[in-house]
Amino acid sequence: MDLSQLIAKMMQLYTSNRPIQELRADIGTFAATADVMPEDEWLAGFSAIDGENGGRWPQRSYACTAIDVSDGAFVVWRDDSGVPLQLAVASSCAVPGIFPPVTINGRRYMDGGIGSTTNSEIAAGYDKVLIVALTGSTRTAATAIGDAVQRRFAAEIDVVRAAGSEVEVVVPDEAFARTIGVNLMDVTLRAPAAELGLQQGATEADRVRQFWAAQ
Repeated sequence: MDLSQLIAKMMQLYTSNRPIQELRADIGTFAATADVMPEDEWLAGFSAIDGENGGRWPQRSYACTAIDVSDGAFVVWRDDSGVPLQLAVASSCAVPGIFPPVTINGRRYMDGGIGSTTNSEIAAGYDKVLIVALTGSTRTAATAIGDAVQRRFAAEIDVVRAAGSEVEVVVPDEAFARTIGVNLMDVTLRAPAAELGLQQGATEADRVRQFWAAQ
């Protein structure tokens, strides 16, 4: 996948002083006009969600995020949003310039990670917040955009903590960062990414368990 245009636009988003919604709208224009697969073909990849429990939302609280491509507005899809789960998840995964925006109620939506790799601020106010991030580590901040992402990530954590939440963070370890880097769309790295993730998960398990158990 050619990510050069997206990376350039993301760099502008993370370093510009313009309003974040305005910058997201610029990327939305790029997403809406990009030469990508048809929307129906993209949605077909999420058909299993419709087959799982009739496409009903999970009983436990679940949310995913998306961006309106026309105005850059940030949305959080939940079970009370009146949106089919398949469409909500597909829109949340629609990386601009790589996959097509998803049409929901007459509007088109793209990946909710545009502007934040975790959107962790929506968890502010919970007693405990565990953030599992694939980026945001100083280990993956070897590039200009990586450094900008790391700063934004740290600022989001500060917001969550300032709201009174106890926060624990899991970010890529050195082995993952060295092998996988920041291009998470490189499908040739799926197998090593899974193996490294399992290894780090085993290492982090006790720390995460203690975080949830502590009063």
